[in-house]
Amino acid sequence: MIWLVAAILVGALAGLGWYVAKHQYTSTAYLRLVPAEEQLAARAASPERFLQTTIHAMMADEVLGNATTKLNEPGLTNEKLRQAITITGGTQSDIVEVKATADSDSQSQKRVAAVVDAISKVPANEFTTSLLWIDPPAPTISPAVAIIGGAAGLGLLVLIFMLVRASNQRPLLDPRYLDLTSPRTDIYPETLVMVDRRYHVLRTGLMNWLGAEPPTQVQVVPPRPWIATLEDELAHPTTLSDTQPRRQADTAVVLAVVGAATEDAINRTARRLAFHNDQVIVVAVDRLASSRDAGEQ
Repeated sequence: MIWLVAAILVGALAGLGWYVAKHQYTSTAYLRLVPAEEQLAARAASPERFLQTTIHAMMADEVLGNATTKLNEPGLTNEKLRQAITITGGTQSDIVEVKATADSDSQSQKRVAAVVDAISKVPANEFTTSLLWIDPPAPTISPAVAIIGGAAGLGLLVLIFMLVRASNQRPLLDPRYLDLTSPRTDIYPETLVMVDRRYHVLRTGLMNWLGAEPPTQVQVVPPRPWIATLEDELAHPTTLSDTQPRRQADTAVVLAVVGAATEDAINRTARRLAFHNDQVIVVAVDRLASSRDAGEQ
């Protein structure tokens, strides 16, 4: 939990830092649009088409060129200014909104004023506009939103990491549900219960499954003294016959203790053994009669 709290605090600081470094301001002007007499029929026939055509005319190079010249900002071009402004309107009214974004509030005010002035100089045979008012510049994103967004974003990432990590710490209970992520790794389908009467049969089946040669490596996860006998039997088999198939590849065995070995520990061990062996076999081992069905038969 302390990691989650720390991540939220760090995310909040990161969000605040981003706001300080990257936030911008937007100024909005409201214009009343009056179509020229020649455009009245077109406006009546298709208000949406007339509005979109007018907005594109307002953002033409000829119009923005006048605004760019008036602003005289270093490096500002018509295209950069076009990317910094937004012109919108609706067919239910004659009001058009002109928004200009810049790194400072004063710069955004100058940009919107220059664009409005350039629009007002469009020939009257196309349309005319009258300025209604200009809103004070406002930040494009508030500090609170930046802080909350940073805290929530990083906090969510840490929470997901914690959940994934917790899922990898699940103890081994049944080999059938073990999620192996290591390459060239298989799971022996039966659990070897040391005190169960089927133990010797299952052990023999495992050794037959491994083949006529002992494993190149045997690793217990986690180490337990009572598995030493099985570990020694696998490393020095005495009951194998010459008729058993001989392995063509090096095989390592991971003896995973039921209830104590976690998926993460098993996969890390198997992954390490896979570097030096062609195949890794994971075998679930239990000292108690956890397989109740097998113990009651």
